[in-house]
Amino acid sequence: MSAQERASLLASPATDVESIPVDARAQWRRDARNTLDIGHPSSTPSTRRGAWDRVERAAVVVASVLGVLGVVSLRHAATHATSSGARLGDLDPKLATRLLRVHRDLRGKSAGRGLPVYLHIPKTGGTTIESSLGALGIHVGYCDKRPKDKVFKLHEKYSGWEKWHCIPKEAVPNSWTLVRNPYTKAESEFLYNDGSYEPTVFHKLRPGYARENCELFEAHVKKMIQGLVHSDVRQCYDDGNYQLKAQRACDAATRYGVNSLSHWYPQMLMASRAQRIFRIEDCFGDAPGMCRAVRLGEKKTTVKQNNVITFLRHNYHGLVKLVHTNEWNKSVEKPALHQCWGRMDRETLANFNRVYRADFDLLGYPYAHSVSRPPNATSSELYAERPNDSTSTLGDIEAALKAKGARRIAVNDPPNCVDVPRVLAKELAAEGEYRGM
Repeated sequence: MSAQERASLLASPATDVESIPVDARAQWRRDARNTLDIGHPSSTPSTRRGAWDRVERAAVVVASVLGVLGVVSLRHAATHATSSGARLGDLDPKLATRLLRVHRDLRGKSAGRGLPVYLHIPKTGGTTIESSLGALGIHVGYCDKRPKDKVFKLHEKYSGWEKWHCIPKEAVPNSWTLVRNPYTKAESEFLYNDGSYEPTVFHKLRPGYARENCELFEAHVKKMIQGLVHSDVRQCYDDGNYQLKAQRACDAATRYGVNSLSHWYPQMLMASRAQRIFRIEDCFGDAPGMCRAVRLGEKKTTVKQNNVITFLRHNYHGLVKLVHTNEWNKSVEKPALHQCWGRMDRETLANFNRVYRADFDLLGYPYAHSVSRPPNATSSELYAERPNDSTSTLGDIEAALKAKGARRIAVNDPPNCVDVPRVLAKELAAEGEYRGM
């Protein structure tokens, strides 16, 4: 394998749905979402699988075309070595050295086979985790290309979601997950969803606090939780406090899953199967150290545990560094959505708090409450209490950034997953380590 081929492997597109660039996949995913009625009891992940399979097959074709055109590329691609005598050709020698060291040290270990299993709850920093490990050739979650039932047995009600978001059937030994305040998680999902798949809505938003932002956000929240509000199995799980024994009884007594998209299921559905839980607010950062442990149902525990970066270095490899991905453009003020919760329609806020009751109570997050308002007040009257000084929308700002050739407001790239045996095939073969793929 030539140096050019190795470099192209790092930069080549994968054929997974989420690997396709945002602009290219936005339209077909919007069409797929509009085809699926999430409010109908029969619209479960399993019954939606056929539709998604057709969408994914179309996505593979799109990815192939874009790859030929050279449009698709992963970040952190191979760079030209400054030294003409570099042993690894076009690969950065320092990067190649790290990859070789990690590959040797792990001695074939993988998630569930000597390494911890990461359970990815959407919008809790998962892409950062997968990129941080994937950059060293350690594949978890999205980057783990093994069949999705090889790491753990899948829950049949939730096997139709993206494979890195699927729920295990039972508790997973040596596993961990990240959780997040349900309100900020919903805010992040709204901006991610609209920035990726609903650009017309995204471009209507304004920097900072604005009435329009809150009205669009409230409508999105109401739509996304409608299936969960009326889900019998979700209520049954909640009544049993998400204990696995209670969940088994609920599954046996009901036909369907929780009736939501993968980014909106209650976090306790996944967290109840993890051996270790980290709160992103307490434990996520570049510096090693300790953080407050999660003890289900205890909001003010004094027990400490290693923070995420320390855990990663102790349990995967000491060279791991957090690779922060998909960050908001720092030159643009983010829409301030957190202030919208207290002014939301009372029924919508009450339904949200009820749907995610276990996430608040068991994971230790405080509830938001409605502010005092005049009887029968409209959303415009409520949200107009704090006027926004900005007259520009995100669409205006995006257009200006594009004209200057500057980076977009929000970039939602897939994780970086380096395939070490293929990228460094020649070097590993020379050392007798390469066994083929």
